[in-house]
Amino acid sequence: MPRIFIAVGPLPPRFEPYLAKAGAVELLDAGRNPIRRKVLRRLRTLAAPGFQFSLSAPDALMGDPLDMEAPLPEGMFRRDAGFFRDTETNRFIFREFVKEIEALKADFVHFRTPSAFGPSETNRAALTRFATEWLKDVPTQPVWEPRGLWQLDEARELVEPLGWIVSVDPFGDFEFPMPSAVGPTYMVLHAPRGRRMFSVEDFEEVADYVRAHEHDIFVTFRGPERHRNATAFARSFPEGTFEFEGPWMTTAMAQRALTDGESDEVEYEYVYEEE
Repeated sequence: MPRIFIAVGPLPPRFEPYLAKAGAVELLDAGRNPIRRKVLRRLRTLAAPGFQFSLSAPDALMGDPLDMEAPLPEGMFRRDAGFFRDTETNRFIFREFVKEIEALKADFVHFRTPSAFGPSETNRAALTRFATEWLKDVPTQPVWEPRGLWQLDEARELVEPLGWIVSVDPFGDFEFPMPSAVGPTYMVLHAPRGRRMFSVEDFEEVADYVRAHEHDIFVTFRGPERHRNATAFARSFPEGTFEFEGPWMTTAMAQRALTDGESDEVEYEYVYEEE
């Protein structure tokens, strides 16, 4: 029976009930403002057994240096950051990111490249070098979300031999994909073809896709209605159809848990820590 990991991104401010009730989350905010490692360790400790974390890579590592907002340490410059280039600035950013991956024990690391990172030979070579020389020994599953001119087939052709997964939005740029040859399908759902809410028919499309291929799938909802959509999506399946990861998928108590009660907020602060 296929497993479905249903997630939202980013993590809700009141995160403790979510970690106890859900099965997965996408830490999107970490791309702009890396989270302190002590907070990442706490998130892993609070999460239910088997909880899946997807950690976004720093924008400064793969973003456009001309359109970069993330602060850099003193003595490092934006012109030397981004696009997976082999520079001292990127190497420093990557070393810090590996520490975050290890602190969280991240199941996935998520790389979102901007439109400016197109399918040129230079960019292909930079990503391949990054995957084979820098990331190859880090114990996590890399996921790539290409934007801009990349086509799904050419993106997969580039990175699947390297052990990476290409994330897809079947209601956006790409159609429903064939299953990944590397790992589970990583599906990102923003909004259904220009609408704010998903319909029963939309969820049936996803369900039919999973039934047809019988493989694990990681579905993450983004946008202002992400909690509502994730809950509605889970409830659209008959009981016993799939093996859901996370008990909140089948109960209305979970939705209340995401919005009620008091809890500390995640401390998003860009700080390079001393060991």
